[in-house]
This record gives sequence, C-alpha cells and structure tokens, in this order.
Amino acid sequence: MNQLPNSGQTKPVAKRRFNSQLGAYSGLIGTFIMNWSKLEHELDVAISKILNDGEHQVGYLILESLTAFKKIELFHKLYLEIEKPKSKSNAIKLLSLKYQLTDLNSFKNSIVHANWPTLSKSGFVRTKARQQEDDGSIEFRSVLIKPKTIRTQIGNAKKVTAALTRYATKAPVN
Repeated sequence: MNQLPNSGQTKPVAKRRFNSQLGAYSGLIGTFIMNWSKLEHELDVAISKILNDGEHQVGYLILESLTAFKKIELFHKLYLEIEKPKSKSNAIKLLSLKYQLTDLNSFKNSIVHANWPTLSKSGFVRTKARQQEDDGSIEFRSVLIKPKTIRTQIGNAKKVTAALTRYATKAPVN
C-alpha cells in the first residue's frame, strides 16, 4: 500500500476539501458498492449451488457468517474440487477468477473503511491507523483512490460478475 505521512492540515482546510470532493466521489462509491453487492450475491449463489445440489437455503445458512474473503476461498476450493479431474485450463480460469475477486474485495475494503475526511488533493485517503509495538508511534496507511480508479473498478466488478456467473453456470454440480 502507498503510504502518506500525516499532512498536518488544519481542520477547516480538511473539511473544505472533503466537502469539495464529496460530489466527485460519493456517486461513484455508491455505484461501486452496488456492483460489489451484485457480485457478492452471485458468489453466494455459486457457492450455495455446490453445497446443496442447486438449492440455496442450506448454502445461505453456511455463508451468512463468512467474510467476503472467506467466501472467495470457499468458492475456489469447492470449484477446484469439481475441476480437478477435468480440464487444466478451467482450473487456471478458476485461479484467475479467485485473484480478480480478491483484488476487488481488497478495493471494496479500502472504499468502505477509508477515512474520507483525510482525502488529500492528490487522492490519497487514510485507510488504517496502527500503533507500532516497538515505540508506540502511530503509523497511518493511505491508499490512492481517484474517481478514475473507482470507475475502473466498477467496470472490473461488472466483468468479474459476468465471468463468475458464466463459470458457475457451466460447472457441473456433483
């Protein structure tokens, strides 16, 4: 992750920047989150299909307490088990899909957990604060998130949703 030192901005400057950037970011963030939600729903359906012969109820009971990362891992393991005796190219497609899902999940976490009032002019936003064990100092982690980045990730979410749906539809169940 890219790091940005504490900018030392005064609160009024940070507040003005936040208010001025609100319009550029909020609609895109909402669109990304809605597309992520659709993607996560398709992931849930794909997992549920495998867990209970196409019936979703049992799968949803299992999935309700899992994080998105754990769902991605479960999806990969279940479908890899199905693909193992079959085509090597399908296993490679599955691994690629796992990496794409993981990348989108990481971006989603950055969006959701960002401390948006810390957004800098250059597009860095604080996502974490962690105390160092050795000296007690606070380390801020920031990521670069610009409107263009969010638009790109919206497109990626749509593509991965379609790829996931195609993959799960073609995979045999049991």
